[in-house]
Amino acid sequence: MQVIIQFFKEMSPIRLAATAITILTFLILFIIFVSRIGDNEMSVLYSDLDLQDSGKIVQELENRKIHYVAAGDGSIIRVHKSQVVNARIALAQQGLPSSGSVVGYEIFDKEDSIGATNFSQNVKLIRALEGELSRTISAFEQVERARVHLVMPQREIFSKERMEPRASVVLKFRGSKRLGKSEIDAISHLVVTSVPGLEMKSVTIVDTKGVALKIGSSEESADFAGGKNDEIRITSENRLRSVIEELLTRSLGPGKVKAQVALEMNFDRTVINSEVYDPDGSVVRSVQSIDEKEQTPVANGAGQDASVANNIPGGGSGDSAANKFAIIEKSDQTTNYEISKTVKNHISESGLITKMSIGILVDGVYTTNAETGEQIYAPRSQEDLDKIANLIKVAVGFNEDRSDKIEVVNMKFAAEFGQLDEETDWIKEELPNLFQTLIFAIVVLLILITVIRPIALKAFEVRKIGSGAGDDGEFALDGFGSGEAGLGSVGPDGIRSAIISGPAEGEAPAASNGSSPIKKVNDIAEASPQDLVNVLRKWLNEEN
Repeated sequence: MQVIIQFFKEMSPIRLAATAITILTFLILFIIFVSRIGDNEMSVLYSDLDLQDSGKIVQELENRKIHYVAAGDGSIIRVHKSQVVNARIALAQQGLPSSGSVVGYEIFDKEDSIGATNFSQNVKLIRALEGELSRTISAFEQVERARVHLVMPQREIFSKERMEPRASVVLKFRGSKRLGKSEIDAISHLVVTSVPGLEMKSVTIVDTKGVALKIGSSEESADFAGGKNDEIRITSENRLRSVIEELLTRSLGPGKVKAQVALEMNFDRTVINSEVYDPDGSVVRSVQSIDEKEQTPVANGAGQDASVANNIPGGGSGDSAANKFAIIEKSDQTTNYEISKTVKNHISESGLITKMSIGILVDGVYTTNAETGEQIYAPRSQEDLDKIANLIKVAVGFNEDRSDKIEVVNMKFAAEFGQLDEETDWIKEELPNLFQTLIFAIVVLLILITVIRPIALKAFEVRKIGSGAGDDGEFALDGFGSGEAGLGSVGPDGIRSAIISGPAEGEAPAASNGSSPIKKVNDIAEASPQDLVNVLRKWLNEEN
């Protein structure tokens, strides 16, 4: 300790001030570092809170004397990670947060049947159904929060018309995640099958940014149809690009080919109804025949009287044999024919490819020089490019009648920096912590160099001097051997000076200088060893 104090006393004012500033800076940075570590132990209690709920939660935490940190304009509240569970349980007993809570079928747990009306029961049923659907939709990985609004009108008495139920779904996604067409259809079917009488056309799905994911109408609007058509086109382009790159990667190698596909598609839906009659293909459908016979009597004489007797069959007047009868036959036949007819209903679905443009970029061939080890680039031949083009034409269904185009270009690829980008991203994320650790290490190193190292060197130097005195028996006697006569002639200060500094500069060694204090002390020690012990005891008592 005395060595350290003596070291600081021997330091100049400028060096002493620099050392003090360095130690103070080290203490400040250490406190900041420790406080930052303490801040990392704070965990999120609630997030995305309304200001009303946030104020109530903060007031409740202050009443319970729980330390909290509010962030994000009050929408996020953090507490120490050891108090998260207890704080949530305590706030749940107070019904907090209230506005953002979702109520399901537990709304019927505390049901007061006395005084409950049919209207209130219907409202609670709708609220419970909305809450349950919101919870189910929120279980999707991409969805952070979901709200469902149902309109379930009751049929009025003596009314022929009935309003159909409708549903609206509002989704909030997690970060940059989005739902695909299959997930949107799944949510639509989920809502439709959960609400009685609800149809697919009556479901509307939007997100919190105002983007319509599904329009609930019998006929989709032009904007939504356009967005759906773009999605179909982009999906088809990506599929063809993946097919091309996967096919060429097997022969050219990974990372040696890049493809791009552009499609022109017709999304018009055409319905054609036609009836074709074949006159040569007639078939007898039905035949109807009518045969008639009629007998008419004919008189023999032209001048015969026309009397009643003559006209009565079997009459007695006249000769009966002379009467003759005329037979009249009539035949009628009707034939119905069925003419051959062909009915065609042709429906042309939307999304037909009308034109395809394909661009393929391939890398060259690399060879390694045996002597230098360098990679030598060589472009591919035109024959190889033509083979690649012919192969892709067959793979994607290339049609020259549609004016399809394909272009294969050989160019040298630049170096891939994908892995480097991932490493730089990790460095960017960890840069603040690395910077703090670096500053802390620099401060510690400065303290070691400017403070600890000089003190340690001074301590080792003094210890070396002390150990050297102990090794040399004659030198040890110089420091402590003294009689009363020697002490009087040399003095304690002279002996101490001889022990610590030895002969003065320019002074001859003790062996050759008989008048030096060291020589006198040696003579006293040799003459009276007992005096050495007495002087040593006296000096120890003086130190105490």
